[in-house]
Amino acid sequence: MQCIKHLVGLNLFLLVISVTFSVSNSYSSIDVPDRKNSEQRKLYKKALSHLSKGQIKNFVKAKTALANYPLADYLEYHQFNRLLHKRSPSQMKEFKEQYTQLPVTALTEKRWLKLVGRQRRWQPFLDNYDDSADPELKCLYARALYGTNQKEKALKLTASLWIQPESQPKVCDPLFEAWKQTKYFNETVVWSRLQLTIQNNERQLSRYLLRFLSGSNKQLGQSLYSTHIQPNRITKFKTLGASTEKERQIIVHGLSRLSTKAPSQAQKTWDKLSTKYSFTEKETQKVNAAIRLGLSKQNDFPSEEDRPSLVNVKGFSSAMADDAIRHVNWREVNYWAKQANNIEQNIKWDYWLARAKIELGEKDSGDSDLENIAKQRHYYGFMASSLLNKAPHLNDASLTTLTAYQATNTRVLRAKELFAVGDDVNGRREWYKALTELSDQEKLYSIYFMSNIGRTPLTIRTATRAGAQDHLSLRFPTFYQQEFRAAALTTDLSISLLYAVARQESAFNVQAVSSANARGLMQLIPSTAKLAARRMGLSSPSVARLHQPGLNIKLGSFHLAWLIDRYEGQTALAIAAYNAGETRVDRWTKNKKGMSLDIWIEQIPFKETRNYVKNVLAFRQVYSLLLDQSQPFLTDENRYIH
Repeated sequence: MQCIKHLVGLNLFLLVISVTFSVSNSYSSIDVPDRKNSEQRKLYKKALSHLSKGQIKNFVKAKTALANYPLADYLEYHQFNRLLHKRSPSQMKEFKEQYTQLPVTALTEKRWLKLVGRQRRWQPFLDNYDDSADPELKCLYARALYGTNQKEKALKLTASLWIQPESQPKVCDPLFEAWKQTKYFNETVVWSRLQLTIQNNERQLSRYLLRFLSGSNKQLGQSLYSTHIQPNRITKFKTLGASTEKERQIIVHGLSRLSTKAPSQAQKTWDKLSTKYSFTEKETQKVNAAIRLGLSKQNDFPSEEDRPSLVNVKGFSSAMADDAIRHVNWREVNYWAKQANNIEQNIKWDYWLARAKIELGEKDSGDSDLENIAKQRHYYGFMASSLLNKAPHLNDASLTTLTAYQATNTRVLRAKELFAVGDDVNGRREWYKALTELSDQEKLYSIYFMSNIGRTPLTIRTATRAGAQDHLSLRFPTFYQQEFRAAALTTDLSISLLYAVARQESAFNVQAVSSANARGLMQLIPSTAKLAARRMGLSSPSVARLHQPGLNIKLGSFHLAWLIDRYEGQTALAIAAYNAGETRVDRWTKNKKGMSLDIWIEQIPFKETRNYVKNVLAFRQVYSLLLDQSQPFLTDENRYIH
């Protein structure tokens, strides 16, 4: 692989590649060749500016001029929300009735109701409250009941609000404080919540709850907490019996936790306790399943006589099958993948059952199964076709032309204009609402329309939901062609691979920012971008410049090429390192020389990275076929770790 070797000499060339991008590829604004709309958008933004500054006369003047603009109702919405805290119930009712078609109306009512509750206007709150899943509104409802002399009803409701696995909104505190002084608050409800918080690993909240327990309950609560933090302590409790349900809960929880790291120790302890005390069938099954799951990670699988009692435990068969694949234990793969497939039909299990058959000497049957799997456009379908040395199936149903189509649906038009004026949040609300109302054909054409005006990230996310999963031009666009072609040329990487990474990382959203602070199309962490720039002989880019598509693609492509060189042309390993870092991949490949790539990918311990690698490889194959590059899914060089 010569990805990097000629790059340094091409830095001068790279410097003259434009980092600007065409308007049609911009997601921050949409340039539709409609002068009237353009002027209306400017006036709409100016109207909102007037409103924010309290220039009501100027706002009203602009609003009047925009009476026929698709976003005219949104001006009313913004005006109403400006003084939401002063709106009377009748005004809220009138607004709701008049603008019921707007997705934001329900949200406005919800915000108004919270304001009314915080103002302790209990009767208007009760008159307008409708059962809600929102915990803040639920608490305000109970407080309203309490504040209107419906105390008994309020106190009975409070227990369900308090017994939750996480902290509740502060607006609930006055209600909880009043409730704690009544007969409804006792150590039974405290224990119920303690269990939930421990299961949810809310350690701080769990410690807080312990203060409300006393005597033996306090000791048991502390035991439950300590075994959660240090599961091996369950093996050392001398005074702990199993005569009560709480004691059994501690034992079951402790042994389940211990099983993940020390299953043999858990088994030894369980053998002693299960013969000494009586446990329910459910408790027994839970502990046994946890221990067997722990042992399977050490390539120690349940005996044939133990299998029937475990098969139907939720998630057990699939976990067993995964461990069997990781340990390359084909007999166990054959059994557990079959069980997992019986519970939930999945192409993954079809693939590994076929692989197991071949490895166990049933080549004809396994190859026949692979033939069927290879007909599907999927990571496992492409992997199957690669094993058979046959061309993969694309199953593309993309429309050839939409030149005559113009959106007419009111919601779609509102969404378009909201995106155009920079209100992406409400644009998405209108769009998702539209998808629930349109016919299948209207959905399809509307998605193409949105894609054509630059809303590619949105259409990628919603194509499958709208029944357009086979319309690959929607799901796999080729934006920023100039920039990607330049990057492919200078790195000696296929453009299909670069598109695949961008598709997986950001869905081509140049403004994307991840929770890890990764930026732009190919999601570069600033430190990684600086390192890539230094290796290229370029100055360190600012964080803001990482949202320039040309520069981002240039640096991301270079970094990927550098990783491919580092891993001696093993693309899958480089893809994994792009997501999880070289240190982890180095650890995951240690002593794995000669391992089949499909098995190695299943062994990646991080689910996110495991799925990331599968997706990028599959996306690369799709782009290769769409671009007529005829790139194989796996080369002979990449079939095994080397």
